[in-house]
Amino acid sequence: MNYLMDFIEYIKEKIIISHGDSDEDRAKKIIWYAFFGSFVLIFVVSWIIFVLFTFTSTSIKIPNMVGDDVYSALKKMSDKDLMVRVFPKFNDKYPEGTVYLQNPSHGAVVKRGRLVILTVSLGNQDNSLPDFTGMTMFEVDDLLNAKYPLKNKAPYTIETPVTEHNDKVAIGQVIRQTPEAGTMLKKVKKVQLVMSSGPASKTAKKVLNNYTGKRVRDILGEISSLGIAVTFHLTPTKNKDDDGLISGQSLAAGMSIDEMTSSGKVLVIEGSRFNENKTDYVIYDLNYNMPYNNLPYSFSVKERAQDGTDRVVISFRTKGNGTFTMPVVIKKFSKIVVTVGDKTVVEEEVK
Repeated sequence: MNYLMDFIEYIKEKIIISHGDSDEDRAKKIIWYAFFGSFVLIFVVSWIIFVLFTFTSTSIKIPNMVGDDVYSALKKMSDKDLMVRVFPKFNDKYPEGTVYLQNPSHGAVVKRGRLVILTVSLGNQDNSLPDFTGMTMFEVDDLLNAKYPLKNKAPYTIETPVTEHNDKVAIGQVIRQTPEAGTMLKKVKKVQLVMSSGPASKTAKKVLNNYTGKRVRDILGEISSLGIAVTFHLTPTKNKDDDGLISGQSLAAGMSIDEMTSSGKVLVIEGSRFNENKTDYVIYDLNYNMPYNNLPYSFSVKERAQDGTDRVVISFRTKGNGTFTMPVVIKKFSKIVVTVGDKTVVEEEVK
């Protein structure tokens, strides 16, 4: 016990300033006070800061929201009195409506009311409306057929395109679309396309061309795009080189297409059709009213043999809106098959 008391007296003598201390001893004790006091002050301040940021009600620890659906993440933020800003972006790895980025990150300590930024997946970009600008209607049709090969039908309707003059976009190309490209497909029911009709000062009136001397197969695509009624009168020929050769037309070249459609005039194309074997082949008079469609579709005539094999007689793309009449040379006891798009509209045995 005496040793303890002696030790305490020794410490007091070394630390506490007394009247008997020399100036040198007082200076040493003051330096020790400053040194140890600094450590104590730093410790106290650090402890106060720790308590304020960890245990006071004004500080919040950011939770982990990556992988949460956006509604769950918003509830977490609301429960902690935090403000939120959501940025939707397409992402192939995360399902639609899932948070895949957050700022500040998980575990950060912030004050109540702090703005937290969440990046939410819109899903795969295939779930959005394509950009049709700059395309022709044939290219739009090809894109949709490639995108929906099994359904053969987009989950939305392409409205009848409207046209307007445009100095920068080529005739027949899409200027703009409504809704805009990138709109989520679940919000799209109809799509309106605005097509260019070319510069106002240079827009040419669509007229009928001269087809004499050309082959039937070479003009089918052009004629089908005019939306007029057309009839083919093809007479048999023994010369194979004359097969499908056009010898005349009922309406003069240069006639306005608008005038033809408004007056209901029918274009009659005269020409020849090679018949290789008169005893084995017959002439089938094909007459079909082609339905109108906003998008061009394929129209084909095939000869189906008894073994089930098909031979394409005619094939082209059209929007319809006309009557197609043509004599078709076809082998006896085979079938004439007419398809519009992927649908068979005529299948008849020829005798």
